Amino acid sequence: MHNPTYTITLDAPKKKRGRPSKKVPQPTIKVEKPVDFKELCQKLQEALAKSYVEAEELERVIAHWRNEVGARDIVIRYLESKIK
Repeated sequence: MHNPTYTITLDAPKKKRGRPSKKVPQPTIKVEKPVDFKELCQKLQEALAKSYVEAEELERVIAHWRNEVGARDIVIRYLESKIK
């Protein structure tokens, strides 16, 4: 069996030599845009409406599967009673 040899070289960051720089970093100034609350409210309202529709659809699916399980439960009990 042949065992190949792999060589991995990692480039380490080079250290700067000499005295450290005396430059003081300047604080960055962030200019924020004013918030459009009307637009934000509309987006949130649309998202909420979509979540309500999705929740109602999931409730219908759950109800369907509960009915399906109940119907199969009845069949299982009937078949089990015939075995005994």
